[in-house]
Amino acid sequence: MHWGCRFVKNNLRPLLLGGQRDELGSQVCKKFKMMFNQIKTTLVELQVPGGSTGVNFTFDQQQFLLMKDIISVEIFSVNDMPVSPLGNVLPTVANLLNSFLTLYGSNPQDSSKGEWLIQIPMITLHRVINNSVTTGLTDPYVRDLYTMVPRNIVWEKSKVTLARGTLGNADQLSFVFQVGYSGNMGD
Repeated sequence: MHWGCRFVKNNLRPLLLGGQRDELGSQVCKKFKMMFNQIKTTLVELQVPGGSTGVNFTFDQQQFLLMKDIISVEIFSVNDMPVSPLGNVLPTVANLLNSFLTLYGSNPQDSSKGEWLIQIPMITLHRVINNSVTTGLTDPYVRDLYTMVPRNIVWEKSKVTLARGTLGNADQLSFVFQVGYSGNMGD
């Protein structure tokens, strides 16, 4: 059985092949409409001290995103924005190629927790199409936003891991993520 959703007088309505309606289609359309109307984004910045020799860097607690369902993540490089909102330099594409993101999740409804998304290559989170300042070549990018089943992320247990050595940053550097979440009206 095939069904879809369509807008009728500003409302999303289920539609079965042949114009009929069914309950499953109705539930899916309601869920789609709820997600579509409540997607919001915010920047999350992970600061790395200058001259750091570590390979694992954990996030600070993101009080604003506490108990919010995270649905998408993307990252920016120095070729996308010269400085972060806190005034730090962003990582180079070479840094992104050698970095991985692990997100620790917690679901209060069923008491499940742990590293749900493990070592996502950071370059697969980069969507901005641009030309490198130094080489003039187009930076690696993906077309689609990295989306996930809505998850409550415990940021202070999530981390960025470097594959090889250090970042080689003399000054403080920031990984800047655009995080999509489903929130309540008024968030």
